Amino acid sequence: MRHRDSDALAFRAIYLGLRGEFRVRQTLRSLRSTSGWAVAGVVWLVFALAFRSWILFAAFGALTLLTVAGWVHSQYYLSRARLDDLDEMTGWEFERWLEQFFKRVGFDVMRTPYRGDFGADFVLTWNGIKIAVQAKRSRRQVGVAAVQEVVAAKAYYDCERAMVVTNGYFSDQAIILARANGVRMRFRDDLARELAMLDASRDDASFARAASARVVAR
Repeated sequence: MRHRDSDALAFRAIYLGLRGEFRVRQTLRSLRSTSGWAVAGVVWLVFALAFRSWILFAAFGALTLLTVAGWVHSQYYLSRARLDDLDEMTGWEFERWLEQFFKRVGFDVMRTPYRGDFGADFVLTWNGIKIAVQAKRSRRQVGVAAVQEVVAAKAYYDCERAMVVTNGYFSDQAIILARANGVRMRFRDDLARELAMLDASRDDASFARAASARVVAR
């Protein structure tokens, strides 16, 4: 009887340990996707509660307002960009759309062969800088394969930089691999922001120069 009880306790301990590890991983993953303002707000709230300081409560309120303002700002760009049209495109149509977009913001665009492209759909040139670009139209998160392909294409096409552009978002693993290899990641929110600003700009030439610099530098 005691032997069975000890076995049950051991299994329960293992279960609780695995469950705790899962919860910790979930928490860390959510923190990675949380904005810096939100994390700072939580920290200020903890200090405010600990020290019961009205100054700290005021700082928490200010950070909360900034976080909400940032969210509203991003939603404004997303609504203006009308990216739903991109979601309905085929991969080939998305590449054609991106080609026109890059030309509009001031890049020289060289299309690679549709088949046998060695991992890049375009080679962009801006101020003498060559950038290998992989385009991914997807309803799911873009994974590490896109990053691996564009890293290979960067060497093949003798480019200084590499970039992956998608109408969606990237997986955590893809982001980690891209950072390790210096690959620039441009996702849905980036496209929305640039499109909304491009439509609102009265001076296409000056905007194109600024947009090209943002795409290359970030």
